[in-house]
Amino acid sequence: MPKTTLHIIGNGFDLAHSLKTSYWNFREWICAHKKEFPINEFILEEAFGCTNDELWSDFETVLGHMNPVTYLQGICQDYENEEMEDQSEQVSSMVMSVFGPTFGNVIEGFGQWARHINVAKAESKISELEDLFQFDMNGLFVNFNYTNTLERVYQIPRQSILHIHGDAEDKHSQIIVGHDTDYKQYEQPLETYIDKIGVLNYSDIKPFLIQDLVNIRKPIEQRIGMCNAFLENREIDHIVVLGLSFGEVDFPYLKNIAERYPNALWTISVHDDEDEKKVKHFISSLGLNAQMVDW
Repeated sequence: MPKTTLHIIGNGFDLAHSLKTSYWNFREWICAHKKEFPINEFILEEAFGCTNDELWSDFETVLGHMNPVTYLQGICQDYENEEMEDQSEQVSSMVMSVFGPTFGNVIEGFGQWARHINVAKAESKISELEDLFQFDMNGLFVNFNYTNTLERVYQIPRQSILHIHGDAEDKHSQIIVGHDTDYKQYEQPLETYIDKIGVLNYSDIKPFLIQDLVNIRKPIEQRIGMCNAFLENREIDHIVVLGLSFGEVDFPYLKNIAERYPNALWTISVHDDEDEKKVKHFISSLGLNAQMVDW
């Protein structure tokens, strides 16, 4: 069986084509659509313990770094113990304000935003970037982006592309955003804390403080299964990575591919010093045969 190249495409690829696909661009979009998707950024910053810049610079990573017990403790410490019983309804309301309308609207809005990204703008950049992006037209593509830049601008056949987190052009395709944290681990500590303070009802708090976070955990195992099916019976000897951030939620996919093709040569693009640190860690942790290229 002939060997081929696997391209792994991340958001830096779309950003290089001047598409507004960063988390900060999403923030701008959803703030412009607050009537449809009302959010409270201050509540989100408080819940996830970060600044506004930190929240939107790496949104999915932030989603996986919340401690629900610590968050509830922070709310409760604003009240004296003797006042807690009187204020228990207000505390429950504050929790629901994050993991009810605010948090739900952010996630729902993300899917709408992804489908509104204007890929046509990328066509004007192709002459400028054609030397940078040299694709094996007979190769395969695992695309972490929601856009159809590859199909529209580079005429890559759709059957050669797997949109691992959803295809914005396909109305039946689910747009997936989320984290890779097992928030069920907090169920028992949260129940213990609520029992200790004695004025809140765990059954009232759990659906908002735990279950909503559980619900937006990326179905990584299922998506890895899709990836394996896409690559089935394919011999890969070269893996090219373009524009990937090497975030925490990306690692399981990459590890699976590395284990599937242990003898493949990796060529990985790096954009800045921070990229280089992440890529070096990735290469050393998996013992890859790899080279880095600047772009």
